[in-house]
Amino acid sequence: GVDGTEIAGLNVISATNVHFSTANATIEANDLTIVSASGEVRFDGISNVDGDIDINTATLDLNAAMNTANNGTITITNTGTADLGANITSEGSVLFDSNGGLTLGADISTTDNTSSFTVNNSTLTLTGDRSISTTNGDMTFDEIQTDTDNDHVLTLTLGAGNLVIDDNVGVNGGNVLAGLTIESAGDVLFSGADATVDVDQLLIGNSSAIGADVEFDAAVNVGGTVDINTSTLAIDAALTTTNSGNVTITNSGTATLNATVTTSGDLLFDGAGAITMNENITISGNGSSMTVNDSVITLTGNRFITSTNGDITLDEVLASAADTHSFTLTAGT
Repeated sequence: GVDGTEIAGLNVISATNVHFSTANATIEANDLTIVSASGEVRFDGISNVDGDIDINTATLDLNAAMNTANNGTITITNTGTADLGANITSEGSVLFDSNGGLTLGADISTTDNTSSFTVNNSTLTLTGDRSISTTNGDMTFDEIQTDTDNDHVLTLTLGAGNLVIDDNVGVNGGNVLAGLTIESAGDVLFSGADATVDVDQLLIGNSSAIGADVEFDAAVNVGGTVDINTSTLAIDAALTTTNSGNVTITNSGTATLNATVTTSGDLLFDGAGAITMNENITISGNGSSMTVNDSVITLTGNRFITSTNGDITLDEVLASAADTHSFTLTAGT
């Protein structure tokens, strides 16, 4: 087809391989459907589709941009690897609904308001610094990995959309992402209770504060800085930093610490929201400090804060019930 006189639709019912092999050609259609490809689907030319794209294949090799308009959605069902080597820009939602691997070699964006990005069961592997964005649309991921240890940053921008990651980010004891940056979102949930988040840097609410809640059901291991800007926070699994990693939490609502926080750098609460302390805090780096600027800490049991020769500065401390709960502070020298 030609831009302006697109064909109504291109339907491939069955094939072994489907190759769009001319790099300087384009696919111009109102819909694109590949019902079944038992081998490879490969795009070397740009795809401009004024409607939906639906591809069911063993493997996918995307070497040129894929674009949809008119609220067109993209659904990719791959049993083998989908190698995404070019940008995907979709007005409608993007769905990967199978279990084949995804190699992310470019960026992805959904542009219609509330259009979503969903990966049901596939592991997404970064090959470089990558970004995925929606316009107030939700994002859902399974597992996120990197092909190189301590390399590659994934940046996610959701506006008011909600983010769920329900499996590992990085590999505990294996390849660790250089960073995970969440610029904006309505709600952020790391929901895999048996999973871990293993990155060198974790920035949440980097451009604007998370509108609702940030919740960690997965253990978080960060080899550097953690900076969280949110309304409310729930730490339900251990948060640990190494390599002198500082932790800064800016919460306007309540930060609920249901699991231990251990930092090798400074720990700073610089918001005005309350802190509910259901677990203990340890500052392990020599000389690293803990500072609470304006928040009220409420103890729900016997609790301690320990630093290794670092200053501890607190505002107000309360107990959840009268005449209960001891509070032990150890600051060394």
